[in-house]
Parts: sequence; structure tokens; C-alpha cells
Amino acid sequence: MRAKVQQKLLTLPVSFFDNNKSGTLVSRVMIDVEGVRNLVGTGLVQLIGGSISALISLFILIKINAQMTLFVLLPVAIFALIALKAFGYIRPIFRVRGKINAEVTGRLTETLNGIRVIKGFNAESQELKVFKKGVDELFQNVKKSLTATAFITSSSTFLLGLASAGIMGMGGYFIMNGSMTYGEFVSFTLFLGFMIAPIVQMSNIGSQLTEAFAGLDRTQELMGLT
Repeated sequence: MRAKVQQKLLTLPVSFFDNNKSGTLVSRVMIDVEGVRNLVGTGLVQLIGGSISALISLFILIKINAQMTLFVLLPVAIFALIALKAFGYIRPIFRVRGKINAEVTGRLTETLNGIRVIKGFNAESQELKVFKKGVDELFQNVKKSLTATAFITSSSTFLLGLASAGIMGMGGYFIMNGSMTYGEFVSFTLFLGFMIAPIVQMSNIGSQLTEAFAGLDRTQELMGLT
């Protein structure tokens, strides 16, 4: 993929390179394409494996007790909606981060390459001011994404914890009525953990995949230039 992006850059007109810093282009070739690793690597494998484990556990939970399973699915559905909204909010942030990171990296590269000219004109303070501004923009962007990711994680902990607490109460009620045995309750609790664990794991993987798609969006934008 990096070779294809480099090949595309070499075919672009000289005017394109006049309007873009060389350091920025280096960042887009080397960093934006890095998202492919998360898509075809461990992130995608964990997502598929977790989904299969959650579905198998769901079928077993329905077989053990459909009412308790329906109660669990309600907070899980709420969490899924929250996660979809949050990831939709995070993806543009990651795209902007790639742009800011490329600009800061490009400016730093050109500053170090032209250090003799900068010192000759006593422009060190100006370059430092510009670099600090870029780093601050990058910090604010990272803070937004971390806040959204923390919200997703805390929501999953709260909703799934609420479901687990409710299951304890419902399980005790069914056992007292004789409609559920202790063994069935233990089995239900065990498979509930098998279903919930991948969901929590997917919330963490989702942010990595969202960042990967954002980087690939920028790569696709570059590949579409003529």
C-alpha cells in the first residue's frame, strides 16, 4: 500500500508538491497507511472471533432462560446505539488528527532541514511558536478522542454491570419459584460472561478500527488526486 501511494505521488504534477510540504507527504505515506495493519491484523481477527463467541453464547443463554436473556439484551442494545454514535463522532476527529500530525511533522522536518537558514535569520522563536501551536492543536484533538473513548468504556461498564445485577435478582426469583435450578443459574452466569467479555473487548477494538478507517480515508483522498 505504501508503494502504491508513493507511485501515485510520483505521477502528480509539480504544482502539487509546491503546495504541500515534503514532510507532510512523508507522514501521509508512512503513517496514514498504517491503519491497514489494524484492519487485516489482530484487530479484525479479535472482532470476528469476539462476535462469533458472543453469538454462540447468546443462543445458549436463550436455551437456558429466554426471559433473562431478553433482559440482558436491552442494555446491550442501548450500549450498541451509544457505541455507534460515539464511533461516528470519533472518526472525523481521527481524520483531523492525521492532518494535524502530518502538518506538524512536515513543519518539524523542514525546520530541521533548514536549520542553518533559520539561525541565519534569527527565526528560532518564530519556528518554536508555530510548532507549539501545532502541538497544542494535536493535544486538543487527542483529548476529544480520549474523552469519547472513555465515555464508551464507562457506558459499557455501567450498562453491562446493571444487566449483571439484574440477572442476579431474576435468577434468585426463578430459583425460589422452582422454575430454575442452581446449575442452570450458574451455567447462565458463566455463558453471560462469555457473551459480555467480547462486547467489552469490541468497544476497545472499535476505536482502533475507526482510526484505521480515518487514515484510509485520507489515503483514498490522496489516491484520487489527478
